Amino acid sequence: MKKIRSISILLFCLLPGVVLFAQSQAPEPAVKTGFAGAYSSLPVFPGCDADSDESTRLRCFQNGVRDVIMKNVQYPPMAREQGISGVVYVRIMIGTQGEVKEVQSVQGRTYNKELEAEAVRVLKKLPAMTKPATLDGEPVHVQFIQPVRFVLQ
Repeated sequence: MKKIRSISILLFCLLPGVVLFAQSQAPEPAVKTGFAGAYSSLPVFPGCDADSDESTRLRCFQNGVRDVIMKNVQYPPMAREQGISGVVYVRIMIGTQGEVKEVQSVQGRTYNKELEAEAVRVLKKLPAMTKPATLDGEPVHVQFIQPVRFVLQ
């Protein structure tokens, strides 16, 4: 009788990013996650407008990203059949109007194209922010690196 593999996807919120977490078969590369660029206030994820302090807005942002991942991620069938798990680092650029401008994998960090494509596909579903990041009151572009881990158990 064939052994049935169960697929578990657990999500943990880790500062400064959200991670689709599970055990990884390959050593995890060192990549700085979270926000990068010059800013004095973070972009505001839809529904986080009422949060007054930066740390609360950051947690709300992370929860929003986590929800988008959880509602949309599908383990790629070919990766599942081959027993492949791993981490994909995705760079997301948020523009001066709060729009999600670019979503792409971090070059040289992904060792499976199916996992990479799924992580990028899911994170392209992020909504526009209700407010962009600002520096001294002026809207600025900001990017963040989001790790997404896939595992079969």
